Amino acid sequence: MAKFLLDDALDALLDHLITLNGSNGLKLYVATSAFVPGTTAIADASVLSSVGVNVTLSAKANGDTDGRKITITPDTVVAIDAAGDVEQIVLVDSNDSDSHVLVTDTSSPITVAIAEDLTVPAWDYTSRDPA
Repeated sequence: MAKFLLDDALDALLDHLITLNGSNGLKLYVATSAFVPGTTAIADASVLSSVGVNVTLSAKANGDTDGRKITITPDTVVAIDAAGDVEQIVLVDSNDSDSHVLVTDTSSPITVAIAEDLTVPAWDYTSRDPA
């Protein structure tokens, strides 16, 4: 049986991130692998740094293979508050501490020192079509 979802429905998921952007309270956390969405509070994770952030969001477009996507580019350089291996970057709604986007890099974590600056690269966030 074929499964289909209108682009408008997928775009509504992406619109939530767009609404949070700017003064509405996205916060970017740089953390180790201790943070697990839904099971670990961000305060309990090994957070190397956190900073209020504005992000540049591309226009919504078709995903690379399916669904709809936006490209997220943080407009900030993160000053690291504690040394460690950066394995996760999390965008959090600072109004209610809900995690919205999690980027995981377990293949090659970046080792950073205290007071080091980290430029967070752009990444794609895709709402996939139903499988």
